[in-house]
Amino acid sequence: MWWNLGLEAFTVFLGITAGFLVERWKQRREEQKEATFYLESFHRDLTRIREELERSLQEYEAWIRAMDRALKEKKKEEISRYLGTLKLTDVSFPSYVHAMNSGGFRVLHAYVLRDKLTESALQLERIQRMDHILESFYLSQVLPALFRAVTREIKTEDLWVVAQSYRSILVQKRALLRKAHAMLPPLLSLLKQPPA
Repeated sequence: MWWNLGLEAFTVFLGITAGFLVERWKQRREEQKEATFYLESFHRDLTRIREELERSLQEYEAWIRAMDRALKEKKKEEISRYLGTLKLTDVSFPSYVHAMNSGGFRVLHAYVLRDKLTESALQLERIQRMDHILESFYLSQVLPALFRAVTREIKTEDLWVVAQSYRSILVQKRALLRKAHAMLPPLLSLLKQPPA
């Protein structure tokens, strides 16, 4: 009789343990799928961002060189032409925002990857803040100066001061773009590795 009770208890224990093991296996499999989804999404977003950063860096380099020449020669028409361009950079990182808001980071067990993603997201956020500063300066200072230049109500020296200030902001943004661009290749190679 004790033997039968012990056998039944052992059978129940094995059944419950097997159920827990199967459930845990399913849960890990789902976490693996979710981690793969996030890694692919991060890679896709960051590849797009890297391309946007490369394009923006080329544009900024060319713009700054051309503006430097125009400022050096104090050519009002050229300064006005280069001031007429507002260059913003789309560095939105929707997969990161989604992972942060939905708790998706819990499936990423590689803390180095989490840290690198967060560091990159913060750098991209700095670029977005710089774009807001750039846009605000453009609307409040550059456009009025350009309007006064067209109506001949501004001296070349005053336009030069606005152009120098605008250039200074663009140089700061270029530094942020370079830093973000340098961060991405190692992060992209980390994202190519299979999730742990």
